[in-house]
Amino acid sequence: MKGTGSIRYSIGIDMGASNVRIGLLDAGGTLISRRKADIREMKSDSSATLRFISGEAEALVADAHLQPRDIGFIGFGFPGTVDDFAHRVSFAPNLGWRDVHVGESLPGFPNAALTLVQDARAAAFAEYLVGAGREEPVIVCITLGTGIGAGIIMNGKVFHGAFNTSGEIGHLIVQENGLACGCGQSGCMEVYCSGTAIMNAARQSATGPGEEVRSAEEVFRRARDGDSAALGIISRAAHYLGIGIVNLVNLLSPNAVILSGGMCEQEELLIRPVREFVLSHAYSLSVRTPAFRLVKAMLGENSPMIGAGMIYKGT
Repeated sequence: MKGTGSIRYSIGIDMGASNVRIGLLDAGGTLISRRKADIREMKSDSSATLRFISGEAEALVADAHLQPRDIGFIGFGFPGTVDDFAHRVSFAPNLGWRDVHVGESLPGFPNAALTLVQDARAAAFAEYLVGAGREEPVIVCITLGTGIGAGIIMNGKVFHGAFNTSGEIGHLIVQENGLACGCGQSGCMEVYCSGTAIMNAARQSATGPGEEVRSAEEVFRRARDGDSAALGIISRAAHYLGIGIVNLVNLLSPNAVILSGGMCEQEELLIRPVREFVLSHAYSLSVRTPAFRLVKAMLGENSPMIGAGMIYKGT
């Protein structure tokens, strides 16, 4: 990748279906500053969204008393399939983007090399470099958010797959002839245990005025308060998530499975039952050893952003 040998500062951008997170990093992966913005009202217009993100990135750099020329690399993480060679988002179903060209660099950063990466791979690489999977030979990092994706790191390198579609764990079929998914299939894990799935299930079960659920976090809050419907929805999500992780563990035999994204903070309601399911259902030689770990991401919701800004070290 041209120009990445002497990078002092980089920008990592984590493009979610609801929010964008932009971080300024030094060469060691330290997060200097960050911004977060809601993009729900504009995301259907990809051009407007990219212009907005460019402006936010420029403001972030200015606030740190740096110049655009100080930025040597910009990593852009997307929730979908990207073609980095063409700097194009091939398909991001939760954004509604298909064949969106991002460009050689963001306006205002003429010296910065640009790489597009699937967001879950970015999260995995961050956890490998400076997080919960540091220097482990094989890790899988699953990002739980609006959608679900997984990044795979093997011997210090991001695994992309033959057709650049590896890690689409959210589209593992966990229920034959199940609920319709935005990818065009049905029964995908994503429609049962993503944040969107949890919110939608709660909306469908709600009755009476004032019962509309606006976020997955609200469902978790109701569950913590003892709401039986919310507890049932989250229990179902944990079950299907456990099935997906068991299949992943049995296939790849990783040293660690790391759970990233906003929902990874739900230790008692989600993470603990998922861990118990995996340990009791996965192939025993893969998980019943002290060397195997199923843990929360050390970097939390910042993992995809940090990994995107550091991805030049692992490509």
